[in-house]
Amino acid sequence: MEKCNRVSLRPQIVSAKVYEGMSEEERFQNVTLRPIIKLQHKLIIAIVDKYLSKEKNIYFALSDKYRPGYITDNFWQDFKMRNDLKGLVMGWFTLEEYLIYSKNESEYNKRMMSILKQRVLDSIDELEVHQEAKKHSAERERITRNFNS
Repeated sequence: MEKCNRVSLRPQIVSAKVYEGMSEEERFQNVTLRPIIKLQHKLIIAIVDKYLSKEKNIYFALSDKYRPGYITDNFWQDFKMRNDLKGLVMGWFTLEEYLIYSKNESEYNKRMMSILKQRVLDSIDELEVHQEAKKHSAERERITRNFNS
């Protein structure tokens, strides 16, 4: 029952081909990792935004030209962010998927981080929108506090 529910919630990715003769690593990437990462897209963006914001908004002060490099550097250097993202994905594994993953963690972690990094890079505009929404929310809270004082 657990496997059916967990797997059935994942989106189908038409471009994620599965064919006879493909490596176990590629099959796991296309059948497990990519659908989970797509399912968790909004949460992934929120987590990355949190980590980019904690650095005194250095990211948001950078010009558009330097932002992709900053994100890439953070993916390989910020181990807490990496572990949070890895846990987010692994939390959606079935037991069978975890057993496959545990046989070759290093390879699957590389694939997972590469897909996550590319998804964030392809969604840079969403980081901007997320940041603007936070600014407006903080401004509303400040106005409400001043009004109620």
